[in-house]
This record gives sequence, structure tokens and C-alpha cells, in this order.
Amino acid sequence: MKMKKCKSAGNRLLGGLILWLTCGSLLFGQQLVTGTVTDAQDNSPLIGASVYLKGTTIGTTTDVDGKYSIQSTSPSDVIVFQYVGYQPQEVQVGDKKVINVALAVESKLLDELVVIGYGTVKKKDLTGSVSVVSAAELKKSNMTSLGSALQGRAAGVIISNTSGNPGASVSIRVRGVGSINRGAQPLVVIDGIPVGTGGGALTGLNPEDIESVQVLKDASAAAIYGTEGANGVILIQTKKGSSGAPVVTFRVQSGFAQLPKRMDILNADEYCNYYKAAYEEYNRTHPQAPRTMPLAYTPERRAEFGNVSTDWQDLITVNQAWNQNYYLSASGGNEKATYMLSGNYLEENGVLITTWRRALSLKANTDFKITDKFRIGENISFGTSQNRNQADQQGNPWVTAAIASPLMPVYNPDARGGYQGPDEYITGTNERTNTYAELILNKNTGRGNSFFSSLYAELDLLKGLTFKNSLGLMYNNSRGTTWRPVYDLAQRSNPTNFLQESSYEGTKIVWDEQLTYTNQFGLHNLTATAVHSMQKSHSDYMQASNANFQYENLQVLGQGDPLSAAASQFKGDVRFESYLARVLYDYNSRYFLTASVRRDGSSRFGKNNRWGTFPSVSVAWKFNEDLLKSLTWLDMAKVRFGYGQTGNADIGDYLYDAYISGSMEHVYTLGSPERAVFGAAPFYNIPSPNVKWESVNMTNFGIDVNMFGNKIQASIEYYNKLQDNLLVQLPLPLISGMSGDATPPWVNLGKMHNRGLEALVTYKHSAGNFRYEITGNITTISNKVDYLPAGDIIQDYNTALVGHAIGAIYGYVAERILQESDFVTDQNGHAVMNADGTYTPLFPKQQDRTSPGDIKFKDLNKDGVVNELDRTLIGKVIPDLVYGLTFNATYKAFDFSFALLGEQGVDVYNYYRSRAGLASGDNTSKDENKLREVLNYWTPDNPVKNQTRISITDENNNGRTSSWWIEDGSFLRLRDIQLGYTLPENLSKKLSISRLRVYAGATNLLTLTKYSGYDPEVRSSDILNTNIDGGNYPVPRSFTFGVTVDF
Repeated sequence: MKMKKCKSAGNRLLGGLILWLTCGSLLFGQQLVTGTVTDAQDNSPLIGASVYLKGTTIGTTTDVDGKYSIQSTSPSDVIVFQYVGYQPQEVQVGDKKVINVALAVESKLLDELVVIGYGTVKKKDLTGSVSVVSAAELKKSNMTSLGSALQGRAAGVIISNTSGNPGASVSIRVRGVGSINRGAQPLVVIDGIPVGTGGGALTGLNPEDIESVQVLKDASAAAIYGTEGANGVILIQTKKGSSGAPVVTFRVQSGFAQLPKRMDILNADEYCNYYKAAYEEYNRTHPQAPRTMPLAYTPERRAEFGNVSTDWQDLITVNQAWNQNYYLSASGGNEKATYMLSGNYLEENGVLITTWRRALSLKANTDFKITDKFRIGENISFGTSQNRNQADQQGNPWVTAAIASPLMPVYNPDARGGYQGPDEYITGTNERTNTYAELILNKNTGRGNSFFSSLYAELDLLKGLTFKNSLGLMYNNSRGTTWRPVYDLAQRSNPTNFLQESSYEGTKIVWDEQLTYTNQFGLHNLTATAVHSMQKSHSDYMQASNANFQYENLQVLGQGDPLSAAASQFKGDVRFESYLARVLYDYNSRYFLTASVRRDGSSRFGKNNRWGTFPSVSVAWKFNEDLLKSLTWLDMAKVRFGYGQTGNADIGDYLYDAYISGSMEHVYTLGSPERAVFGAAPFYNIPSPNVKWESVNMTNFGIDVNMFGNKIQASIEYYNKLQDNLLVQLPLPLISGMSGDATPPWVNLGKMHNRGLEALVTYKHSAGNFRYEITGNITTISNKVDYLPAGDIIQDYNTALVGHAIGAIYGYVAERILQESDFVTDQNGHAVMNADGTYTPLFPKQQDRTSPGDIKFKDLNKDGVVNELDRTLIGKVIPDLVYGLTFNATYKAFDFSFALLGEQGVDVYNYYRSRAGLASGDNTSKDENKLREVLNYWTPDNPVKNQTRISITDENNNGRTSSWWIEDGSFLRLRDIQLGYTLPENLSKKLSISRLRVYAGATNLLTLTKYSGYDPEVRSSDILNTNIDGGNYPVPRSFTFGVTVDF
């Protein structure tokens, strides 16, 4: 009995103990740990710091006061505290209910890793010239494209908008101009895989998916890419997952775009009054051949059409072009596997009617640690887009909107298509088209798909020795459609419909095998890398067209007239093979050496020059650790020097061989009976069998300084970029046997150089809850063409002249407006008009009917006549100075940022104004409409110095390419501005979310410039066709509003 009681008591005691332990565990499982995370230096709260339980998915972030709360499940739990730029801390929970943590500023901020191609180095240990743009900086931009988001954020990197059309790519130049006639854009490498060159390779990349961007600027850094590194290299690292709790981010952004400014164009009344005066003046000076003013300009005729006054500029533009952008991502993982998934949908509408773009992208990054020595991973992305561009029509719509007659009605229900065109009865001699109708009726659409994948496997063979195998696969296709229906626009009618279809398909395979050895021998640190790389690309372009479709709703090529059908096709293959080696060495993290050599072979080069070798070396010395130890405020002072050779293989395909002309070029009548025999021969193309890469030899000298606890970081660099073996054409005499209009052979004989300075300064400071950071950069460029074997290259506007900067604008020097005193005068000082209406000049002859009020051009060679021999350089297209400034600040829950961009010492040729801003008419005598500035035209009683006389025909050719139309293209632009607010954590928790941020921003909000056109940033990737404003699609001003939510 006692035994039973004792056993029962024991069972109750054991059960009670188990219950106590269980309840205790359950009670502790509900333990709430709270605290505050602050800056150890000034005790200010750290907003948005990560707080999570190590090895779990449980986590949170600090609120605006630096406070947090987190549920702990066991006394053995370890809480990890992290904040960007600070040293992380780990604290075991134990029995603590309150854990306050003060994070110290990372004493070695420059320990962050910088990607340099086939490896990484600490930022503080760089020996070459590399610009870095982080994800945090990109987030402060309102841009939806990576290229535009990078603009103005990296010294030495000039990024310019080429168009305001939705989805338009940017022009990128690194340290000046890299070529005269060939590609001069930098190589773009995404997650280690070379994908292409220039702004086009950045199209479709969402800034939200980017972790960092590095730009290799000098040859010592870029030589690792050999024949692809001459124009710089942009290395892009996309975001990856990290260990910890899953983070789901959703962002929605919406806004609208507007035309940044409007041209001041004559209305119908001003137009008629202006041309009434113009005809009167013309008839006064042409008494023997007067012209009658069209009746269309009279009140009676205008009344027949309702006295319309059409504002074409207003019609073709959208006051609020709305756009929307949606982004969703999920990331997380553990010590064995991490992931990052994202999707993005973008809708953009242009400020020009009918222009738009829709794009969808999906992305997945995963990394797996199979064993302690074996790792694999992949990066896969897919994108698809559709767009409608400016339609193919009769004339640029921006220029046509200024010069078309305001007397022309927009609609005509009786005309096929429903629109009114220029008709002599309505518009007089002005036959400029109804640009609104042509934009609506004609269609220019496109669609495309892209696929990118990067796979890798990495194995630690021995201690310090790693083998990595990477495979990159890319596929792109696009389709374009141009359709022009039959429509009636009077003098601008389209009597024949037309359909054109084009398609492009491209594939690329990149396979890298890499060995990396890293070791430390006492104070010696060594990293050696060896790589074997192979690339193969294939492209296939086809274009077909037809016309005379009987049924316009059947827009299929086969439905057109067989006799109108035409087709063409181009196929190309490019192969690269490379071997490279690099050594990174430092002693005591004080003295540094980087040396590399790469040997490249390319199918683009002639058989005698298939392979090239590209060496580089750079050194650095942290001299403060030897010479300035007593300066405690000086954290680092480093001097760098580098030299390297690189090449430019972006020269086009098959230059070394001759093209076979089409069969229609070689038709012979042979046989009996006679018949047409079609042959083939190289007739229009002369091969260049010795063609090879364009070469660059660059030296770089730099100094980096960090002071006051890294609050101030500064660097200044000088670069000298010598380029030779540049491809230019060398004309051959007709005795060569080729066609007179055959393409001359390309030879590697041109020479050019770029020199300049770059400076970058960053200042960081915090005062309580207020933190801010200011970064400024400046770049100077001095370019000169040194040698051209066949003499100067002169295009329509731009030139390459030996001894001068490439791309300079070429034309006549305009001195001033001619006054009466420049001609034979009477006793009253008035110019004497001869019987035929001409004047006798007292200066070198310009035209037969040059008159007072015309522009005086300079007779440079002093031969007594102004002609094409008097043309010279009149404008420069490469700016003297490019600069950018960014400002980022936070105060409690608020954040604010802005970015400025500027260029100085650059010119723009305003063709738009030469067409619409000239009072003396134009050579076509079509009574084109004008800018309102022409109303202040020159007369003897109004001898202005900034406008010509009035006329209906430009008899002095005042509109010729001259310095009169050269304008200062310098500008300072408020590129980006953004204000955000992050909801306090206690409110976020009530909404069952981790973080919520709302923001509003603007792009191109303000531009300070003297340029009179739509936009001074008139650029092209072609240096011999740039800075010419022929009615470029203006980059719009935009306003955005967004919300970001983390779960």
C-alpha cells in the first residue's frame, strides 16, 4: 500500500515537473524582447536596422526612434543586429527582456568589395580607376531604366539621353570618345557575363534588381577584358538572396510626363499678317517679278473655313502622359541556400501622341551551398515588351508642327482617312503636312523578347585554390511593323498603301573556366587568377515589304502586289576566344600591385591579325601609414598609378572580306536564243584583309584621401588615353576596277587622344536624428584627332579634323546682321536699291541678292567671295566640364534626396530654329509658319541685331549651316528629386506589414540653360552625327508617386 502511494506521489511529482518545464518553455516562447538600436558615436537612433533571430526566419526592423520588438523562443536564441555601414552585433537572449545595442560605424568602410572583373577587391585596396554606384543610390532615382538612373552619378562617365521616346536607350561614353567611325560605347557585363555594349545593353534592366554598378575606366582595370575593354567596362551585379527571414517587397509607382517647354509659334492671325508684310517687302525688292499673296491668307477665304487657328504643337503632344510601374520581389534563405525572385510590369506613355511602351520582366537568382567546398547558382531573367514609336511620315513631327500652316483645319470628313491636308485653296503655298493625321494614320510598332541566364559551379580544390565554371546563355528576338494606309491629305496624300515587316533574332553563348588562388604569407597577400573564355554570337535580320494591298484590313505581306514585294536578309556569326591571367599582391595592406595580361582572338579580325595581347600593370601606396602617422584625422591617403593596353573589337562584321553584290546588279544576255543570266560579283565593297582591333594605351594617376572617421572621402585622377589603329576609310582610285560608288576599304591608321581630370568628393554627417550625405563629381575632357591618312572627314554637320576635337560642327562664321551702311548709300545714309531690286555691297560677295538685314558671313580666305572654302569649325560637341551632385538626407521617418547634372562648354546646332526662326524665309518658298521671334524682323527703322529682314525666300541663304544657329548647350539640371516617409513600426505592425514607405518625386523638374530649343541635351551615340537639334524627341519632365511595402 505504501509502495502504491509512494509510486503515485512520484508520478505526480514527475508530472508536475514536466508541466512546470513545459509551461516555462511555453511562457518563455512568448517572451518579448524590446530595445533600441543607436549609433555608438552620437547615440542617435538607427532607423530601419535589421533585427532577427540567427538561423531563423523571424525578424523585424527598427522604427523611426530606433526601437524594435521581437519574439524569442529560447534563452539560447541569438539576436543579430545589422545596419548598412555599421559593424553588426550578435547578442544571446538569455533572461533579458530589454536589449539595447549601440552599433559602431564600420571603421573600415572601404572594406566593401568592389567587382573588378573575374574577381573582387576591397575598395580601399583598389589600384585602378573604378567608379561605384550602389543600390541605395539607385533607389533615390525616379527613373525606370538603369541607364538614366546612372546619369551624373559616376565621375568620368558621361551618360546622355538620345531621345524622350519611351524605352529609348542612352549614349554612354567613358573618358571621352573611343573611336572615329566604329562603336565607342562601353562593354556591359551582367553577373560576370558580357552581354553587349552601350545603353542598348542596359535597356530592360530594372534599377530595383541591381545591387551595384562598377565602371572600369582606366586600361589597368579594363585590360582584363582585352579587345572589348577599350571604351570602358560597366560591371553590373544583380541582387541575390541572403540568410534570414523571407522579405517580400511590393512597390507601385505612378505618375505623368509633360513636355518640358513649348515653342512660341505664330497663330493664324499673326501668320497672315506676317506674310502680308513679307509679300509686300518681296515685291518692293522684286519690281520686275512680283508675286501675288495667296488668297488663302485673306479674311474672306479664312472665313470659309471657320477662321481656324490650328496649334499643331498642342495637337501632337500629351499634357499628362500617365505611366505606371509595379514591382514585386521575394528574397531570403539560410546558410545552405538563398533566393531572390522578382517581377516588374511597366507602362509608359510618351508626350508625343501615339508613342508608348509596355514591358514585363521576371527574374530569379538562387545560390546553393552543396557542401563546404562545392557551390552552384543561377541567374535567370526573361523580358517581353511592346511599343509604338513615332510613325514614318513626311517630315519630323516636331519641326512640322512649327512650320505647318495654322490655317489648315485638322479634320475633313469627306476625305479618305477623315483628315484635312495642305491645299492651295486653304493653305496657300504652305504644303507642310497634317502631322497630327500622319501620326494617327501611320503605324510603327515593335515587340520583343529577351532571355538571359548565367549558371555557375564553384569548387574548392585545395586550400586557397578555387575552380569556377560559368556558362552564359542569351537569346533576343524582336519584330517591327510599319504600316501606311491609303489616305487623302490633299498635297500630302498617300495613294499607295505599304507594309514592312522586320525581324531580328540573336543568340550568344559565353563559357568561362576560372582558377583563383588566394593565400597569405605573413604580411604578404596574394590572389592569382587564370581564365579561359569563349564566346559565340549569331544574329539573323530579315526585312520584307509589299504595297498595293487590295484589302487594308488584311495586313499580310502576301496580300500585296507581287510586283511590289521586296526582301533582304543578313546573317552573322562572331566568335571570341581568350586567355587571361592576373595577379593581385599587397604587402601589409599598404603596398599594392596588380598585373594582368590577356590574349584575345576574334573572328572579326583579318586572318593576319586574328590575335592580340593586352597587358596592364598598376600600383598603389597608402603613404599615410608611412609618412603621416601623426595625423590621426587622416584615415587613409593613397596614391595610385596604372598603365594598360586595351582594344576595341566593336568594329562590325566581315570587314576583311568582300560582299557579293545582288544578282540584279549583274545581268548578262547570253545564249541562243538569248536569255538573261544573273551573276554575282564583289562590286560595291572593297575588302580589308588586314583589319584588326582599334588600340588604346592609357595611363592613370590618382590620389584617394579619407578623413575624420571616413566622413570625408575624396579622390582626384588624371588620365591620358592614346588611341591608335583607329579604323578610317582609304579611298582608292577608279583604276582599282570597282564601282565609282564602292565602299572604300577600312584601314587601321587613325590616331586620336583624350585627356582629362576627374574628382569625386563625399561628405557624411549626422546630428541627432538628422543624417545627410553629399557627393559631387567633376570630369574634364580634352579630345584631339592626331592623324587621318586620307585627310579630314567632313559630314553634313560634324567633322573629324586633324588637330581638333572630333565631332566639331563645321560651317560658316556669321558675323552680324548687315546694315544699310554696308552697301552703297545715298546722301541720307540709306542703302541705294538698284533698278532690279538688288544692292551693291561694300564687302565680299555672298549672293546676288544679298540685302540689308541679311546675315554677314566671314570671308576667311580673303578671296573676295564667301563660298564653301570659307567654312571652318563653329561649334564643339564634347563638353569641357561634366559634373554631378547628389544629396541624401534622413530625419526620423522622413527621407529626402536630389540629384543635379550639368555640362559646360558644349554647343548645339539648332536646325529647328534655322528652319522656323528665320524671318527671311527659306529656300523652298513654301510660306512656312514661324516662331514668334520673327515678328521683330529687321527694317531700316528697326535695325535689330538678332533677326534678319522679312522675305518669302531666303535669297542670301541665311539658313545655311553657320555659327548664327550655334547655341550654348551648357545646362544645369535638377535631374531627380524625391521626398519619402516611412511609417513607424508600431503602425506597420497593426497593418501586419514590416515596413511601409510612401514617396513623391520629379524628374527634369528644372533646367537652367541659355539654349532656346526644347532641350539642350541633344546627343547621339554617333560622334559624327551629334548635337544637331533637328527636332529631337524632347526628354520630358515627369512627376511620380509611389508606395513600397515590405512583408
